[in-house]
Amino acid sequence: MTSRAETTDPARGSTLRCVAEIDGPAARVTLRGRLDVETVWSFGAELAILIRSGRHHLTVDLAVLDDVSTICVGVVNRTVAELRTVQGTLTLTGADHALVRRLRAAGLHPAVRTPDLAVRLAETAD
Repeated sequence: MTSRAETTDPARGSTLRCVAEIDGPAARVTLRGRLDVETVWSFGAELAILIRSGRHHLTVDLAVLDDVSTICVGVVNRTVAELRTVQGTLTLTGADHALVRRLRAAGLHPAVRTPDLAVRLAETAD
């Protein structure tokens, strides 16, 4: 099953498209456009809808976003807190190391799985 949501702020030219592909208790959310102060509320609403509908393992693909503002950290952290109450997980994919460092520096919750976490776990396993 696929769910789609779009938010547009014509005054600023911000558009965010969320496409969620649902697979049982998991969902993969692909974002396109800009994740900024004008669109972050839509992103948070989409994540909340997924969680309320029983999707407790979320993967958010940031690879094709034009811009990612650190303003999204609050929404991501709130989502992680909600998911932790149901033993869920949140994974961010498609982010380069510079973006992950920026998000971590802005206070991204340590429970959020990111590519840098996978690298660190692999390094400690060696």
